[in-house]
Amino acid sequence: MPTEQIFKHLPPLEPPPDLLQKVLARIHTVRMRRLYAQLSAAAAGTILSLSYIAFSWSAFASQIQESSFLAMLKLLWSDPDIVFSNLTNIVLGLLESIPLDSVILALIVCFFGIAILWIAAHETRRSFFTQLT
Repeated sequence: MPTEQIFKHLPPLEPPPDLLQKVLARIHTVRMRRLYAQLSAAAAGTILSLSYIAFSWSAFASQIQESSFLAMLKLLWSDPDIVFSNLTNIVLGLLESIPLDSVILALIVCFFGIAILWIAAHETRRSFFTQLT
């Protein structure tokens, strides 16, 4: 006996009328939960980046004060004729006295902070502006 004849007396199966709305609501809930987690992580990363930028700035300021960078800049304001006559030496001295480790760390932290904010904005836009149909 074929299976078509066994189930012939049953009405054809149809999904419940509200199934699509339930599925779409569940997808929306999962997306919002994921977006909340991502935005929380982005907020934490942004706060950490900003706090490290403040720390890095204070370290940079103290290293600038310890180096001869400010003294050479003051020399530029006080005796510009000496600076212009020895311009190559002054420029090389300024470049040598810049604390590059603090500058590089600050730039890396700024890059990561901007990347975190860009990813958060991208995920937010993707979550809100994609169609669920």
